[in-house]
Amino acid sequence: TSGWQLRHDGEPSDQWRWHLGYADTEESLTSTIFDFTREWRTRAVFAGAARDFSSTLGLRLDLTHEWSEGAPDRNGVSLGVVTRF
Repeated sequence: TSGWQLRHDGEPSDQWRWHLGYADTEESLTSTIFDFTREWRTRAVFAGAARDFSSTLGLRLDLTHEWSEGAPDRNGVSLGVVTRF
């Protein structure tokens, strides 16, 4: 598949990081799901933030919304604990 992604990252302090982005690409699902006699585009917006509580412990949250022509929208939420050693 071919496509592109634009992402902007920021670090307003030593403890906080964030990112925002947009992506546009060909749909990657197999032809058993879609009729691939024409090109299907998938687009996505995504954002996330991370907070470090110490040098070894942090928390992150990521959100994604994808939409494709003729297919259901997809949403993703990820919450994670970051440990470093």
